[in-house]
This record gives sequence, structure tokens and C-alpha cells, in this order.
Amino acid sequence: MKKYLDVRGCSVVDKKGNIIGRIEDFLIDINKLKIYSFIITTKNIFPTFNLLLIRDVEKYEDVIVIKNDIYKLNQSFIKKYKYIMLQNFMDKEIIDINGKRLGALNDLIFDEFNGELKALICKRGFYEDIFEGRKIIIINEKTVFGKEKIIVDEDDIDITNIISFKNLVR
Repeated sequence: MKKYLDVRGCSVVDKKGNIIGRIEDFLIDINKLKIYSFIITTKNIFPTFNLLLIRDVEKYEDVIVIKNDIYKLNQSFIKKYKYIMLQNFMDKEIIDINGKRLGALNDLIFDEFNGELKALICKRGFYEDIFEGRKIIIINEKTVFGKEKIIVDEDDIDITNIISFKNLVR
């Protein structure tokens, strides 16, 4: 399992050790709850955008090693599909199916091999995050990534991160 914020910004290299660029964002299928590809920016004077399919990643280490070529994208593709880029969902409000506010999306956990979205990491506020930890919400078929909000099933919100100030001072 990997977290979005741990992978975003990582360098991408080919099998020969040549730096291709860095991970800029993820393209997600909000209906199938999967990541299919990464958007990569190259290190040029005029940055270009490229597409890396998740199946073309060989290793996730300190850098991402790819086994196949990347696909060049144009600016119109980026503008047209911005709504399915994961960055578009960061800081969106998360509510349960009854409308109760749970917090905002801070990070996301995914399976690095098949792209399946596994859990949402929810920030709830400065003091709540420090003293109680952030909520980790399991993603299932009832999870909805809407334009305005992310809706989750109330049965999947009871897992709380054990890392908090309260646990550290014990």
C-alpha cells in the first residue's frame, strides 16, 4: 500500500537510471475507485506532461522505476481531464450518507500494483488531529467522489489513526 502524498513528487526513472521526470498527479476512475495512471512532468525548460500507466511501474522505492515508455500528453488533455485528477479531490469535504461532516480529504491510500483505492485519510481540525489522530475511512463500493463532496458509508468510518499527540505522551 502507498499513500498519495508519498508518491506525488517522486522522481521517475527508466531501467537505465535516466530521470524521466516526477509524479505530478494521478488520474482516477471515480466509478471503479481505481488509479489507472500517473501524470508526469519532465525536467525541461518548458515542462511537458506525460502519462505513465500504473501497470508500467516496475518498482516503488525512493524513486519510481518504470519498465515501459511513457506517453506524451498535450495541455488540452490536462485541462479536459482535470476533474478526474486526484489533486482535484484533495481538501474536499467528506460526509457520511446522513450528511454528517467528517472532515476533509488529506491523503489517500491505494494498492500500488492494481491501483485500487483503499482508504481516505481525513483531517478534522488542528486540535482533533493532534489529540485524537486523523480518521482513516475504508473505501468501498458505496463511496462516492462527487464534484462538491466525498460521501462515505457510516459503517466504514470507525477506524482512527493511532498516531496522535495523546498516544505519544503516554
